[in-house]
Amino acid sequence: MEQHYNNSAVCENSFEEPFVDKRCRRIGIGSLLVKEAERFCKRPGYRLIYLHTHKYLPCTLNFWQSQGFMVRVDESGPLQTVHLEKVL
Repeated sequence: MEQHYNNSAVCENSFEEPFVDKRCRRIGIGSLLVKEAERFCKRPGYRLIYLHTHKYLPCTLNFWQSQGFMVRVDESGPLQTVHLEKVL
């Protein structure tokens, strides 16, 4: 992806494989976690959240889009990486 971000405007903290246990899905836990992450990013004044996911992970792309993230780059290839952003 050939885009560069101004670090003072983009929240760059990382979530390693944030999954909700299958037994606890579809009750709003993931959405609450995203809202808390957004609050975390807003406090110091970040204006954009960037993340990437992969199409081979079940339901992740639909989840992030349901949280208001927009696809910016959809890479083809073996990793099936999709880059998303959300303006805060």
